[in-house]
Amino acid sequence: AGLPAAEGVRMEMLNGSVWVSWLCGGGVLEYVLDWRPLVSGSNNSFNWRKIPAQNMSITVTLGEDEMLPFTAYNLSVHTLYHQGLGQPVSSLIYTRQAAPVSSPRLMVRNVMQTWAMLGWEELPLADQRGFVVNYTLYLGTSPSPPPLAPVMRMSSDSRQFVLTDLTPATSYYVWITASTRVGEGPRGRALRFDTQESQNFLLLISVIFIIFLVIFITVACVHKRTRSLTAKLLPQWCCQRIPDASNSKAAITQTRLAVAVAVDVLQTPGLELEPVIAEVEETELEEITTPLTPDPSPEGLYWSKPPSESTAQPVITSTVTYGYEKHFLPNPEDLIYD
Repeated sequence: AGLPAAEGVRMEMLNGSVWVSWLCGGGVLEYVLDWRPLVSGSNNSFNWRKIPAQNMSITVTLGEDEMLPFTAYNLSVHTLYHQGLGQPVSSLIYTRQAAPVSSPRLMVRNVMQTWAMLGWEELPLADQRGFVVNYTLYLGTSPSPPPLAPVMRMSSDSRQFVLTDLTPATSYYVWITASTRVGEGPRGRALRFDTQESQNFLLLISVIFIIFLVIFITVACVHKRTRSLTAKLLPQWCCQRIPDASNSKAAITQTRLAVAVAVDVLQTPGLELEPVIAEVEETELEEITTPLTPDPSPEGLYWSKPPSESTAQPVITSTVTYGYEKHFLPNPEDLIYD
């Protein structure tokens, strides 16, 4: 077993100094006080001081003992015996404190419809600049809100908190700060989380979907049964589907082929399409100056001029032929010979 440690060690931090006291123990030759900075990169190295056994307190000053402000130190009190050093009594000290320079790292551990569980990590020792006494949460619905009232202040030992009475399907932004006895640190970046949809809403959507699915299946079954029954009662030709020839593959292929050929012809270099000019011959009809009368012959197929009163001459026939009629109507000679 190790040698006994100092008893009743107390450390009180003043403005710029630390007062350390202890109770006198039997057999102690002297006390050894040492301190070292806990922040890496500090310019201060290990320091120590011997105190006579009859002294039961000492004050470590900021300037005289080469200690930096806003820096954490591990201060230990050792007892010295003839057999060696006793067990140390150590404590974390600051000669002077300030507000933290950053905020803890915040995270969302679980989110439901009306509550969310948040967690955070301890602030790095170099950023604390004093003893953290509490953490403060701020909640809002905008990433850049005006100053908000704190939701909750937790002790320095807390590492999680549950937000309650939240609104379902809503976006929230949350901040966290750390505070020392001197003041509160910055808020840092906001953390966003979205609460889940309400169970009632999801249930309503599910019920509506099931109802529409049942209606669709029912209509499909009834339609199928109706077609089957109609096919049995009506003639077969009533239930057959007549294909549309305009939508057939052959018609579509022919149409596309004709369009492609026409396009190729129009795109042929050097090809000029000229309109076809038809020649029209104008024929003047012969004017009839002598009136014609029907021939009283039995055939009645001739037209002749009327006989004169003075002389009786044989009937002279006159045939009038119209230009367009010789292509469609027979002339008198054709009728006689027929």
